[in-house]
Amino acid sequence: MGDETEAGQTEMSRKVSFTREFSAFLPGGVTAFVIPATEWNRVKRMIARITPAKTWFVVAGSICAGVGISAVSCLIGFASAKDVPTWAKAVSWGSLCTGVVLCIGLFYLDSQQRSDISYSTKEVLKEMEQLESHPTEPENVP
Repeated sequence: MGDETEAGQTEMSRKVSFTREFSAFLPGGVTAFVIPATEWNRVKRMIARITPAKTWFVVAGSICAGVGISAVSCLIGFASAKDVPTWAKAVSWGSLCTGVVLCIGLFYLDSQQRSDISYSTKEVLKEMEQLESHPTEPENVP
């Protein structure tokens, strides 16, 4: 004997059996999708492959921008100073060029990483929408 629900139905009267040798309980006022466990496991694997964005590209890019800005301030100071060693100017110019190139590269990598994560999330949502809109037909189920 099943337990009585609010609608007066027993647990057994809400159970529906399918010819595919699996059963599901009827939802109480909510939409439910019957999909094979293999499809559900595939969606779970897709979700597990989504990795959260790491912020180290932004942090490293900001550090490189700081190095570049420091080099610019040194070069401005060197322009008004007398008798600045040539190695100091070379180091400042090298720091400026390296800092700018690395800063641009790291911020580009950060934007690529974010778009890849966004793409993989959209792919999972697209797959779930396909499962919602196209119920699995018997010939497609393994």
